[in-house]
Amino acid sequence: MSKVIALIAALALVLLVSGCTQQPLPDQTTCGNGDCGADETVDSCPADCEAPPMPADQAAGENEGPPSLPF
Repeated sequence: MSKVIALIAALALVLLVSGCTQQPLPDQTTCGNGDCGADETVDSCPADCEAPPMPADQAAGENEGPPSLPF
């Protein structure tokens, strides 16, 4: 009788633990999965989404300040 109760308890524990992990729905994106989803941005998920490259003139420190007027 105690073996039956132990078996039932073990099965109940397995069912309880297996229900604790929640998998994302197919239309949900997950940060850190290597794919920049439609609802992810550089700010919300930098692990998946890369920032666009900085233009060469800004990277070199050129064009600092307001643009000059041509007159």
